[in-house]
Amino acid sequence: NSIDDILEYADKLRDELRMIENFDDEKVKLEKTLLDSKKKLEKACQDLTEVRINVAKELTEKIQKELLDLNFPDSKIEIKVSPLDQPTENGKDMVEIFISTKSR
Repeated sequence: NSIDDILEYADKLRDELRMIENFDDEKVKLEKTLLDSKKKLEKACQDLTEVRINVAKELTEKIQKELLDLNFPDSKIEIKVSPLDQPTENGKDMVEIFISTKSR
């Protein structure tokens, strides 16, 4: 049993040695993967921002019309899409809705 343990330990050392010997190659590979992932994330965030800006315009118009129909002629609504420094699980924007309703 001790010979089996020694052989198993030798295999483990060989694996560790291979990993050490290939460290630079593995590091380059992982850095490339990270860079590719960051590019994909940035593209997805840009696409989401474009969609949000377009939907915000449409939604603003629709809500403004509904407010007029509800007899709020002096009301105003603004949907603001602002960039964030870093992406979050919800994208790279902060979306805020500002509304002012004045009834006569």
